Amino acid sequence: MKNHKVMNDQILQTNKRFSHLKGSQKERIATEFYRLYHEKMIERRTTRKLPPKQRETVIEALSEAIQGRDIWISYIEVGK
Repeated sequence: MKNHKVMNDQILQTNKRFSHLKGSQKERIATEFYRLYHEKMIERRTTRKLPPKQRETVIEALSEAIQGRDIWISYIEVGK
């Protein structure tokens, strides 16, 4: 049980990777990331890759959206 943690009466796997998620969960995360990233690109009026600080804000917003849907995946894995 070294890779598990009890939160809200549920056992969560702490070393879960993106590939371990269900297909529907992967699809939701991908579409949400696409939406957030392109909103930030439109805001900055660019078609190039976002700078690291802006990418970090997108990843933070994506992480909050994932947790709001009760999908648990580590922040580091979301960043990858």
